[in-house]
Amino acid sequence: MLAYKVKTGRVVAVECEKMEYPLRDNDGDIIYINTHFATKKEALEKAIRECNAWVKMNTDRVKQIRTEELKLQKETMDALILLRELEEEMFKEG
Repeated sequence: MLAYKVKTGRVVAVECEKMEYPLRDNDGDIIYINTHFATKKEALEKAIRECNAWVKMNTDRVKQIRTEELKLQKETMDALILLRELEEEMFKEG
């Protein structure tokens, strides 16, 4: 029987005897209810959900990194200002 699965973000057609756990498809993967689908449309829906989650996860991570970068830039500027003040004080001390 022809079935469909999502493999590395792509929908792939595979052959299997039956779509039942714990049987395997012709690629050797175990057939689970949420990994193998009777129609290509179901597999595409799963792939789209996974891609949407991937995009959201990466977008959230980029925001987190940018926030951390801004924090580090501010800390660096604060340290530079303090360094300048300390050097001026040292210069005055002679």
